[in-house]
Amino acid sequence: TVDDLLRFTLALRENKLLTAKSVELLTSSKILARKYDANQTYWGYGFELENINGMRVIGHGGGDFGVSSGVRWYPDSGNYTIIVLSNYDRGGIITIYKLEEMILQQAAATM
Repeated sequence: TVDDLLRFTLALRENKLLTAKSVELLTSSKILARKYDANQTYWGYGFELENINGMRVIGHGGGDFGVSSGVRWYPDSGNYTIIVLSNYDRGGIITIYKLEEMILQQAAATM
């Protein structure tokens, strides 16, 4: 559920599930997954790690026919978290990108 995924991300961020050292290892870049202009996406241990306009984004998503989901959190932007579970192939990712755009605009305005 969304509540379970939020509890999971909060437990990681607050070092309640793993030690700070383990979370750092889990969320540090290991392999370059793809590159778009200046923004690069890396794989950590199970998470996609991006740097979008100087802000870290940590998350993971996926889907299949008729479903999609995604979890993304923004540790450098007030610790926002986006969690979307959708009964639509691309609904989750479209919603995440729209919400992410708002978060990144807000964060850039306060920098």
